[in-house]
Amino acid sequence: MILPMPEFLKEKEVAELLRIKRQTLSRWRADGQGPPFVQVEGSIRYPREALQQWLDERTLGGTLPA
Repeated sequence: MILPMPEFLKEKEVAELLRIKRQTLSRWRADGQGPPFVQVEGSIRYPREALQQWLDERTLGGTLPA
């Protein structure tokens, strides 16, 4: 059985989606924080589903504390 390959996003694409600098993603990786990533022959890639799950885990409720 062959499993479908996940879709991967480039570092630049993830930075644009999150509206942060690429350097922030780099710092998060160095600190062991941020969304899950893979490194293939020196290239950093972010699985789309893992990124979405990471964001979902950080989504807060619809109201702010008073």
